[in-house]
Amino acid sequence: MFFIEYSFPLMDIYETEDSVVVEVDLPAVNLDDIKLTVEGSRLVIEGVRDKVVTGNVRYHVMERYFGRFKRIIELPFTPSNNDIKANYKQGVLVITILKRTYNVVLEG
Repeated sequence: MFFIEYSFPLMDIYETEDSVVVEVDLPAVNLDDIKLTVEGSRLVIEGVRDKVVTGNVRYHVMERYFGRFKRIIELPFTPSNNDIKANYKQGVLVITILKRTYNVVLEG
């Protein structure tokens, strides 16, 4: 079970056999304005999206979000920093988190 706080930016989370993948829509966000951190089992995605249109304008419709954002995802496990890979391409941030498997030897 995943617990998620906040609602922007939009994202999908799915699980494969060996990883959890988070895909985040971040159009018009500079890579330098994105920060990823892991706090225990929490993945934190932060950043800022600057307004493209500036100056003396009057909006008729404004549906796109501008400003600071923060998403917090509570993972069902605590990942190691070495288990996380991120790629940002064409406005989509893809975070892949490897799930660890542990071999337990029972002796009797």
